[in-house]
Amino acid sequence: MIIPIMTGTIISCTPKATTIEEPQRNGNEVTYNGNVIAFSDKRPDDTTEVYNSETGEPAIVITTYEPVPATLNGEMIYRQPEPGDNPDYINVATKAAGITDKALKKDLLDRLGHELAKLEDGEYVISLQYIILDKSGKVAYFEISEMAQVVLQDGRQERIPLKQDLQNELTKKIRVIMNELPAYEPAGKDGKNVSVMIDSGVFYKSFTLKGGKVVS
Repeated sequence: MIIPIMTGTIISCTPKATTIEEPQRNGNEVTYNGNVIAFSDKRPDDTTEVYNSETGEPAIVITTYEPVPATLNGEMIYRQPEPGDNPDYINVATKAAGITDKALKKDLLDRLGHELAKLEDGEYVISLQYIILDKSGKVAYFEISEMAQVVLQDGRQERIPLKQDLQNELTKKIRVIMNELPAYEPAGKDGKNVSVMIDSGVFYKSFTLKGGKVVS
């Protein structure tokens, strides 16, 4: 008796896991998602002598300049143009990217809904910095600088870091979200698409959670 052999293709229904890559630093270079970001050399600190307005006593103020992203894959990272900028500035894009820090923060918080629902009501800060879009408008790099709850202590606002396990969970989710964001309209310089670092000032402002939802 001949037994027929059934052949076919077995299709796996297991969802594909998202790979989360951590930035790898080597000296002044960071590799992230196949991109190489070179940071500027650290500038010397500035010292300025100031005078107390009440006592007239002199004091020294030290300003520290940290290294910042300078190139992406060997090409200059431009900054977004601002009103009053001279278009001849070498490091300023002549056409802004199609996303602002305000819109990006709103999109990120909307997508973090499940994770934010685990937090109690209150004010929080999730700060991103060095947000770089490549020449195609995709997020190529960013850093998470702070995740904290803003509380009032002795009449002063204090930022209390979130528990480490929650920070780790949020960090992983933020990396997934940022990797999955669409390509925005890229920045331009003299008619060519360029990499750009968008402003991140709005990320340092707190937002309010109530019932697991962002209300302001």
